[in-house]
Amino acid sequence: AAGSVAPGLPSAEIRSSSGRSLSNSSVGGGLRPQGSLNRNGGAPVPQEGGGEAAQQTAVSSGGGQPGGQEGLVLFDGEEVRITAVEENNQLLIRATPSQFETIRGAIEKLDAVPLQVHIEAMILDVKLANSLSFGVNWYLENAIRSEGAAEDYAPFGTGSAVPAISPTSPPNPNQFVRGINAIGGLINGSGAGWLFDAQDARAVVQMLDNESDVNVLSMPSLLVLNNKEASINVGEQIPINSAFVNTGVSTGSTSTVVQFRDTGITLSVIRRVNPGGLVFMEIQQEDSSPGNTPEGASNPAVDQKIIQTEVAVQSGQTVLLAGLIKQTDTDSEGGLPYIRRVPVLGRLFGSKSHNVSRSELIVLITPTVIESPQRAAELTLEYQQRLRGLEPLLRQKAELEKARDAAREAVRRAKAQAEMQAEAGAN
Repeated sequence: AAGSVAPGLPSAEIRSSSGRSLSNSSVGGGLRPQGSLNRNGGAPVPQEGGGEAAQQTAVSSGGGQPGGQEGLVLFDGEEVRITAVEENNQLLIRATPSQFETIRGAIEKLDAVPLQVHIEAMILDVKLANSLSFGVNWYLENAIRSEGAAEDYAPFGTGSAVPAISPTSPPNPNQFVRGINAIGGLINGSGAGWLFDAQDARAVVQMLDNESDVNVLSMPSLLVLNNKEASINVGEQIPINSAFVNTGVSTGSTSTVVQFRDTGITLSVIRRVNPGGLVFMEIQQEDSSPGNTPEGASNPAVDQKIIQTEVAVQSGQTVLLAGLIKQTDTDSEGGLPYIRRVPVLGRLFGSKSHNVSRSELIVLITPTVIESPQRAAELTLEYQQRLRGLEPLLRQKAELEKARDAAREAVRRAKAQAEMQAEAGAN
């Protein structure tokens, strides 16, 4: 893959497939004629000499052509010299044919196509009422215990096998794979972490919706390279006055430097994938909103809640993060206008109320490893099928809009006809 060879080959780390280090003491000698090789095919072709004579070969990861640029020397010994040309994504290697074959074997193992990870996230706002008054984590803990089979669910990260539950149609909310370790193990950090199979995660969301109101705030889908960061932000930017600069035009003349700060829901995920399909994720979830402006300050305070955790899951499993609870206090007044503001008498004709509402932000993250172009094609087909499932809804929406337009046109014509008749009667 382009860009994955030259930057990652320190001179002391180049080894053959048999584990033999390529150094001065392990390679033979010879003359130094030159040849060239493109990584896409062919064999080293010496321009003069032969046998075990040293040759210079250009190995390209991206199909570039050696252009004579001065590269970074990664290894310079008496018998082997390796230079990286980052402009063309090539390695220039000077070695004998046998040495070159050993080096090429090591490079072919290192120059692998980087894995990609497809991340599906669902950000939900759950109203904390009824049986969810104490939070989602408390509810899930008690939902499992109430089934009387807590021993069947092994905590995630303890080494115990988590029993797989065969998918049901429709999903049974009373059956899902439990995998919680809110303090230690492989799920670390603040907040509660739960691990589910994909089918069970959908059942949990349905179960929460049956108990209370669940609103979907965002459902982003990202495709990112391995070891790269994916960031999702749902919210707005607020202006922050960061500095006041004296312009010098007149006394007391200043200019304000304004910066913008992201608020709302921010989700950052960094993942690493091992060859077995285990995905290690560093997750940071933030919920921030502008609050009241402190006395004497020009900028509002920013209320901030952050969850940071590290989790290791298999490809296709779903991580549920909970614990960001928000409380909103609302004061309202009602009654007869004006009279309710009269002292003493207003109490008889007015009323005051104080309402408290609590909601919890939960995030479900499902990483899927894309290890081959075939898997990417399957994922694309899956999304196409989902879109086809939306076609009846889209057609229904188009028909409703068409009917509304026809109704508006009929009203417009009737109004115009009435105006014409009124004008005719007046004449």
